[in-house]
Amino acid sequence: MSFFSPARLVAPLAVGIALLGSVAPADAAPARYEEAYVFGDSLSDPGNLFALTGQPGFPYVDGRFTNGAVWADYLAADFATANQTLRNYAFGLARVISPSVDPEEPATALPINLGDQVGRFLAETAGSVGQRAVGIVWMGANDAFRILDDTAAQIAELQKADPGADTTPLVVNAVLEARLVAQTLAQAAQALRSGGLKDIVLMNLPDLGNIPLFAGNAAGQALASAVTGNFNAALAAASFDGLKVTRIDMAGLFDALAEAPESFGVSNLLNCFNQFDPSQGLCTDPDQRAFFDLVHPNRVIHARVAEELRAVVAPLPLPAAAWLLLAGVGGLVVLRRRAT
Repeated sequence: MSFFSPARLVAPLAVGIALLGSVAPADAAPARYEEAYVFGDSLSDPGNLFALTGQPGFPYVDGRFTNGAVWADYLAADFATANQTLRNYAFGLARVISPSVDPEEPATALPINLGDQVGRFLAETAGSVGQRAVGIVWMGANDAFRILDDTAAQIAELQKADPGADTTPLVVNAVLEARLVAQTLAQAAQALRSGGLKDIVLMNLPDLGNIPLFAGNAAGQALASAVTGNFNAALAAASFDGLKVTRIDMAGLFDALAEAPESFGVSNLLNCFNQFDPSQGLCTDPDQRAFFDLVHPNRVIHARVAEELRAVVAPLPLPAAAWLLLAGVGGLVVLRRRAT
């Protein structure tokens, strides 16, 4: 997720779209890997966009789209401790479907989208990944925001001409677009196989209707929930020939957050910062608010997401001799892992 125009939904919508079941959480013991490759957007970006453009700046921390480490930073630290490899290709603002270049949106010209990330992976690895390698993919939110923004504009224009107009066809088109995004993501993930990857971890989207951006906007919440619900349903239905796919249910995780924020170590579902109105200032308790800005979770929630990944992905341990050496110099780190 990244910066985008707020969806302009101001009128009730007849959603009328059945939302299919969420992806089931992974229940297997952590698989051990010697290499990991991350593909995603600002939810996974360890500072790649910042290195390219200088954004995001203050009050975001270290080029992350939050107030500290993102989930991928925690996993990268695990792999580094075990002397194993994790490469992160994620960029804030990245989309599954590459946008047409728009001079008014400089990011549309950047080589940051999923196809670019997969292409970079294929070029850098040249099919030489090890037998114990895993790809981790979490994308689609920026595509969803684009769909929501476009649909909101279409609805506003339609209702300006005819306040009583039926908006259902526009909603149907929005959810069909969301399904196309999921199908495109699945095709890109399948392409990772040509780079030698045999294992994929696939994360679905949280219900965007529950993020602070849509607080108090019932129409916006309904459409955002329909779009992400149908994206998740299409992603759950996708098949991946020749790949072992482990699915992590981020929708379920964030639903649990909405029901009981305190169980995640935060006090509420509020945001600390409004990126569209910086004059509102920064809160004084960012770690108690589940969201750092209107769309991005804070570092506490990212740490919880990292636990979900650790439950299914773990680096191969160092050889016994290496562990003894680290222990001898006081460098042994014990990683706590949680079963699901």
